[in-house]
Amino acid sequence: MTIKYDIERIKSIIDDICSITDMSICLSDTKYNEIYSHETQNDTFCHMITNTKVGELKCNHSDRAMLERCTKEKRPVS
Repeated sequence: MTIKYDIERIKSIIDDICSITDMSICLSDTKYNEIYSHETQNDTFCHMITNTKVGELKCNHSDRAMLERCTKEKRPVS
């Protein structure tokens, strides 16, 4: 089954959320391919974590685990 995304609408929504929260967001498809990413300059939380190699690896591992859980459960999870 092929899923078509309204990329311009997705970008607009993500950009708005990032502007409001000052946090970065990356959206991936079910095969873990990046669809869109918006990184904010003031996202101090993410910048502090990914400033070290260990932090960056743990962050990537956490993201991958969440994507796998969403795929397994076929729904958004938190």
